[in-house]
Amino acid sequence: MRGRCLGTVPDPTDAMGGVTRLMPERLRRPLRSPSFRNLALGKSISYLGDWLMVAVLVGWVYQSTSSIAQVALLMAVRLVPPIVGGGLAASIVDRLPRQRVLVWSEIASAATIAGALAAVMAGSRPALFALVGLCGLVSMISTVAGNALIPMVVQAEELPAANGIHAVGQEAAMALGAVAGGSSWVALRWPHSRRAWSTRRCRSSRQASGSVRAATAGRLRRSRAA
Repeated sequence: MRGRCLGTVPDPTDAMGGVTRLMPERLRRPLRSPSFRNLALGKSISYLGDWLMVAVLVGWVYQSTSSIAQVALLMAVRLVPPIVGGGLAASIVDRLPRQRVLVWSEIASAATIAGALAAVMAGSRPALFALVGLCGLVSMISTVAGNALIPMVVQAEELPAANGIHAVGQEAAMALGAVAGGSSWVALRWPHSRRAWSTRRCRSSRQASGSVRAATAGRLRRSRAA
């Protein structure tokens, strides 16, 4: 009896090893669906482009205005419409075919980004802010449609892993887009900034040299007068 009781006790090490072996499989399982792979990859590219644009526009606004308040206004214009329009986005996705909503919202988002770049070329900040706000609202519609499509392309038991993969891809794409946008802006502006810094340094050197010469001339005049 005692031997039978001891024989039924599971080994905790084996149980933990089984969990460890199962976790990668659970994460890989949703990626076997071509539809989910296309959805996750497409949305990640969309997030990458959105935050690449935001980072570049932040650099442009600050360079053209030297105002942190204008940069904060740009970020508010980009982030507030998705929060306020979340209910509208859910209503649109609920009433219309989700795949079609996703496609058209991505096309509209690309159009607003192109319009924002045109506003930068024209130097129009009001038009830029309006287009960035519209891009935020359209992006929320695309996000809701993409999230609603996940249960349609994976099995029910794969849904938690699929949601996790989708969320990680979104956050990674946003971070990569922000870093790439900031790095691109710095790389593009570095020659101009270097020339401006050199010009300011030469001007300061000339002013300092002039001040030294004036002080020296004054001392000579005072010594001659004495």
